[in-house]
Amino acid sequence: MKKIFLFLTICLLLVVFYLSFTARPLFAQGEIESSQNVSYRITQDAKAHVTHQVKLTNLTTNYYASEYSLFLGFKDIADITAFDSQGPIDVSINEEESGTQIHLIFRA
Repeated sequence: MKKIFLFLTICLLLVVFYLSFTARPLFAQGEIESSQNVSYRITQDAKAHVTHQVKLTNLTTNYYASEYSLFLGFKDIADITAFDSQGPIDVSINEEESGTQIHLIFRA
């Protein structure tokens, strides 16, 4: 049991480390502020449940975020949902050779 916990802890740290260096800049950088809160829960059967909360804030009235993409460096992903204050948002998922691209298009 201790070996499994150690293995999962190391995997979790590697994922956090990877995600912190793969953040892509916004095209309207300086016009839109983003903040993220990521939480992880590892179950007894060694599955990771990840919640990735992203908040985008317009700093001016000239720009707004029309879409958002997140790239994860692994492929074994299931049960992806996205929503905003108005309800569910359609999620486009594209598996690539090096991971998974998650793309959201916001309502106007």
